[in-house]
Amino acid sequence: MEVKYIAVIVAIIVIASVIAGINFLMMYSQQGTSVEEAPLIKIGTLRGGISSLDMIKAEALDEKYGFKAEVVLFTSTLDLANALTHGDIDVAIIPVEFVAKLREKGSDIVVLAVDFYQNQAVVIRSGTAIVKVEDLFNATIGAFKPTGTYAMFRAYMKSLYGVDVDELVVNAPPPQLVDAFKKGEIDAVVIWEPFVSQLVADYGGRILV
Repeated sequence: MEVKYIAVIVAIIVIASVIAGINFLMMYSQQGTSVEEAPLIKIGTLRGGISSLDMIKAEALDEKYGFKAEVVLFTSTLDLANALTHGDIDVAIIPVEFVAKLREKGSDIVVLAVDFYQNQAVVIRSGTAIVKVEDLFNATIGAFKPTGTYAMFRAYMKSLYGVDVDELVVNAPPPQLVDAFKKGEIDAVVIWEPFVSQLVADYGGRILV
């Protein structure tokens, strides 16, 4: 099956995203067929921890919706990512920063559903003229480059808008970014909780996306 879709997981399951994923997988089902005759979808995940696959198997959701799920277990995230890019599996439950890295390398994988948000955000300083994502191209953006958060931001901006934001970004650790935001030295910051809430509650920031 030549379908490469990816769901994102960190630690816990959000029921709604699982249901969304199952509805999507229904497009590949065959009405009125038995499980043995149904399409086989290979889903990879890491050994241990909690996974959306637990619900799929426990509730026999693959049978219910007309496909057969084969669970493939991996011991490392890198092996899981490689299996997805090589076509050994159709779906991977994997940290989102790997999606960013794979897309930067030209992979055509897409996010199917998100199981757990890490509360990352692009926060805009009050008084700027930024009202949409494209406005960031003319702004001074702060981010900490050696993080998955920045890897995601850079990859998605490149993928969606064709712009490499690396030269637009001021690189600094979170405490320095918060201070620069407070002083008005940067227009926007790509950051995660609890800094997102601090910027909004204490310094008048606004979440752009």
